[in-house]
Amino acid sequence: MIMKKTGKAGQRSIASFFKPSSPNISDTPEFNSSAGRRGVELSQAKGPCSSQQLTHSHFEYDIVDYKRRNEVENQIKFNYLTGHWRPDRYFEFPSKEYRYSQKVVRLKFQRSWLDAFKWLAYSPSQDRAYCVFCRLFAADAVSGQQLGQFITEPMQNWKKGREYCRNHARKEYHAMALLRADGFERTHKSGTVVERMSSSSERKAIANREAIKSIIDAVIFCGRENIPLRGHRDNGALGNDQSRNDGHFCALLRYAISSGNKYLSEHFATAPANALYRCGAIQNEIIEICGNFIRKKIIERVAAAKYFSILADETSDVVQCEQLSLSVRYIDVDKNMDGCVRVDFLGFMEPKKLTGRALADLFIQTLTSWKMVLSNMRGQGAANMSGRFNGVQAVVLEQFPSATYTHCNSHILNLVLSHACGNATIRRTIKSMRQVINFFANSPKRGEILKEAISGICPNTRRTKLVTFCATRWVERHDAVLVFWEKYSAVVHALGEIENADDNASTKESAVECQQRIRTMEFLTCLKMLATVLGTTHALSVALQAVNMDLIKCAELVSNVVDTFKEILANAEEKFSTIFENVLSVVRDHDIPMMWRGLRSATTSEDEVKRHALENTFRPFVQNVIEELEGRFGNTFRRAAQCFAILPTRINAGMYYEKRVMIR
Repeated sequence: MIMKKTGKAGQRSIASFFKPSSPNISDTPEFNSSAGRRGVELSQAKGPCSSQQLTHSHFEYDIVDYKRRNEVENQIKFNYLTGHWRPDRYFEFPSKEYRYSQKVVRLKFQRSWLDAFKWLAYSPSQDRAYCVFCRLFAADAVSGQQLGQFITEPMQNWKKGREYCRNHARKEYHAMALLRADGFERTHKSGTVVERMSSSSERKAIANREAIKSIIDAVIFCGRENIPLRGHRDNGALGNDQSRNDGHFCALLRYAISSGNKYLSEHFATAPANALYRCGAIQNEIIEICGNFIRKKIIERVAAAKYFSILADETSDVVQCEQLSLSVRYIDVDKNMDGCVRVDFLGFMEPKKLTGRALADLFIQTLTSWKMVLSNMRGQGAANMSGRFNGVQAVVLEQFPSATYTHCNSHILNLVLSHACGNATIRRTIKSMRQVINFFANSPKRGEILKEAISGICPNTRRTKLVTFCATRWVERHDAVLVFWEKYSAVVHALGEIENADDNASTKESAVECQQRIRTMEFLTCLKMLATVLGTTHALSVALQAVNMDLIKCAELVSNVVDTFKEILANAEEKFSTIFENVLSVVRDHDIPMMWRGLRSATTSEDEVKRHALENTFRPFVQNVIEELEGRFGNTFRRAAQCFAILPTRINAGMYYEKRVMIR
């Protein structure tokens, strides 16, 4: 390799090879800011210079620029602590004139002070000195010592500089600032205790979180799909024994493990028996947390809608514990300002007392604990609590007058029919019909006999069995009565076959008793009356449970049904004659005697039975239905319907509804 010779101008002196290198602020590994070294590099490149030759932008992290306040980022504070501006050996400190007696002396900041007092920091932009530790970490006052020189005020008297430095080093707040600075620097470099612990156990923490997340997902999945979590044996190890019936929850966890969920597999393999987080108590806790979260979201939507109504319903669970369910009805408006009516379930209440006052207090306390603004409640309603809830709604109405009480219209119709059927003859008919239906429903063998009888006598029918007589839902009673009347001949034939063919004496006796109950003129006449009345209310019962039913339609349908019954009552003789003729045809086909309870059988004629049934059963029955409809769908219902009639979509029909609703 040939080296190119340089002239004397390019030669370096021997002394230059031994010239000590200037200190570099970058020796501090945590301070990597190139801007923070700019002033030093400029002074080294240009030789000796003073602060007057450099602009303020050259002094990055000048200690005078630090603002003492609470909201300072740790990184900025660390940069000032370890990387504040330091003068290099070529920096020329400016001098000041000091007068001693008759002489004038020029003094300047001494570089040796920086070596003697490690906490001392020089500000080149102001030619002042500060304590870097106290300026960054000193409290406002310690033991009555107020902060002053070196902190809030600079030290600028170079004549007594060393003396002032020694005095400051003895201050209590300075000693505390040193400790804080040391702790801060250690923490910033190595992290806090929590961070250090997290770094060593971070993988374990992540694994635990993922395992718990998988367990929560399994509970949520079962809840969404409405399937039970528990099995016959859902405790013990979660092994691969497929013969164990340990429930859907454990089966889901086992499936997740077999699908490659390493976090869940490691959790159940290494976790102690008391920390598996899959017992019934943990499942219930997860369900409760999910329920609270869902309820919170619902209440937030209700708060956005502002006004709402509360719906209550009472029932008993499998352990005969009284439960009061609460739902909220409100208008949910989306981003496009399209609103829809929502009814969301909020939760259950377990009343200790069933008095109106106790239920009302529990009702208000529960809704208040759920952060609902009860002053915005504009309605309260109940489904199956007509009597008991009346006391509750009255107490609630005292405190919140705007919460108008509205009963479930479908249940009101159930109550109408239930009370209208209070006639003794009608009650006996319903009781006899229920007994026959249960007789066939409780035995597959008897049910098969009835099915064959229906297929033979009514070959074109779709129904091959009787409809269960529901105790509460009258829409199902409608079907039960109508089907029983249609299949009456098949029922009588099936009872006769059971009486003649069955070897069981008790079954034969029950079949005979059922025949005696339904093979009477009284039963058939009341059954046909029930079929006629319920046939009129069946369409109303179905319509009231439709999702698109509003109060205006409901008022119109109720008015139509009332008008129909009034027309039937006005033409009772003609209507009952048709009913009686249908009954007589069945009586003659089955050779049923012309008998009625309360009438002498020896002198009973068709006209006498007809007149007795018309005046003592049919007229009172229809009259009771009309009175119950008008009484239960009363003034409050009609006033509410009038209010709905002023809606824009109903405004054209307002006079029509006013006439229809106000006539009563």
